[in-house]
Amino acid sequence: MLKKEKARVWVEEFVETFYQKHGCLPKRIDIRLAGKRVDLVISSQTIDDLLKSLVARGYARSKRGNKPSAVVLEQPRRPLPESGENNLNLGWNPHPGVGVVGIRAQDAIPSAEEVWAKAVLEQEKHEKEEHKKQNQRLEFPPQPVCLVCMGDRHIGAAGTDYRALKEDSLLIASTPGMFVIDVGDGIDNFIKQKHADARAGDPLRIDEQWVLLQESLRWIEGRFLVSVAGNHNHWSTKIAGYDIFRNLLPQKVLYDPDEVNVTVKVGNSEWKWKIRHKLRASSIYNPLHGHKQHVRLGMQDADVVLAGHIHRGAVYELFYHQGKEKIAILTGTYKTFDAYVKEEGFLGGGLGTTVAVILHPDGWIQPFSNLKAAAALMETLYFQNRMRKGGLV
Repeated sequence: MLKKEKARVWVEEFVETFYQKHGCLPKRIDIRLAGKRVDLVISSQTIDDLLKSLVARGYARSKRGNKPSAVVLEQPRRPLPESGENNLNLGWNPHPGVGVVGIRAQDAIPSAEEVWAKAVLEQEKHEKEEHKKQNQRLEFPPQPVCLVCMGDRHIGAAGTDYRALKEDSLLIASTPGMFVIDVGDGIDNFIKQKHADARAGDPLRIDEQWVLLQESLRWIEGRFLVSVAGNHNHWSTKIAGYDIFRNLLPQKVLYDPDEVNVTVKVGNSEWKWKIRHKLRASSIYNPLHGHKQHVRLGMQDADVVLAGHIHRGAVYELFYHQGKEKIAILTGTYKTFDAYVKEEGFLGGGLGTTVAVILHPDGWIQPFSNLKAAAALMETLYFQNRMRKGGLV
């Protein structure tokens, strides 16, 4: 019987010689028992010892049955040294004398160090972005400010009121102290295949919809402060991996595809705003139920909760939570006729498209579902302010 030391030396020498010659490890070494081709008898204990030694050196995994007849040698878990340009380290044995030169299959696989560095860099970038998102602010001087909440333009549809959209936009741009917060869905954008029938019903092609949306943003240039994408805008991002809407926005607009949380400061008064396209916990019977539940259930410490999406008209409601006044706002839509709503029998088609909120520097909120009324009041307030500064009042 061969001694364990002799068998161990023989196997380890064979493995090292094989690796030096081929640049990879043998997949299997058969150690036959007596009477089977080779008159070599090694006890089970000897094989166990061999495996332990090879495992310790990284050459093998401990694997044996009740009556082992072989040692299965596998690629080590740690990276192997380069074997030279004439041999590929692929775990199989190239034919002796065959040279292989060029781009190897494994050359495209990044190292663990490269992936780790990329992962840490992305984590740090994400943490910085999240910190910024949690500390966003809009700051105004101590005079009344009107934030017009609008959205669901749905440019592209035949049933969209384009004249009203432009009229409202030009009114906002010409009214002192009036600015825009947008809740998304600027275009119909029926880009998904399942929306092919709806896309066929829109008179404007999708590329034309983006062109007109960009033009409508130009109408409120300098007055546009905050926006989210909305599910219709976001379909392009999900399909193409590229946020078209983000790249249409002016540089200083606060933006997130899903949700913007921002503190609005007017003089010394502050309000926390939560802005989304749509909210969970909504109700077909109470369109503002989801807004209030976000506050009541502690989902967000917000003074103003704003959303759109359901096309139920421009509505708002003042309510109290823990002794503090809150306001829930739902914007309407410029899509005054929606064939899908008609087909499915949804509740919709409410009056109004925008909700204008006047924030006063002394801390009180004054909402309007009539944009022209809010604009008239802002004209009056700014006229009075100019009179005071001129010493005429």
